[in-house]
Amino acid sequence: MPLEVRELNIKITVGDDPADTASEPAAGGNGSPDQVRQIVEKVLEVLDKRKDR
Repeated sequence: MPLEVRELNIKITVGDDPADTASEPAAGGNGSPDQVRQIVEKVLEVLDKRKDR
């Protein structure tokens, strides 16, 4: 009998130490180009892993 998943919630934290990001206030400006590049690389890695499944 097949199983149907109607909703899937995934929560991720990108960073080396999630405890530090929770204590920092949110910045109003944009991230530095280096931060943006790192985030984009992480997202692409996750998408590649998802594609491999």
